[in-house]
Amino acid sequence: MKDVTVTESILYVGCDDKDIDLFESQYHVPNGVSYNSYVIMDEKIAVMDTVDKRKGEEYLKNLEKVLE
Repeated sequence: MKDVTVTESILYVGCDDKDIDLFESQYHVPNGVSYNSYVIMDEKIAVMDTVDKRKGEEYLKNLEKVLE
């Protein structure tokens, strides 16, 4: 995972998928896609968006890293 901090309380936990060839089974994506997901650390913790299940293991590792 590339370490991306948007602000002190917003952290990137998304994944890149270079193996996918069609986005939403319609659009040709020769360079793959990026699943953008963020964790917001505040009074409560919120996760904004997730990733395709093919990247689930990588995504969970990213979440574990930022949530410690």
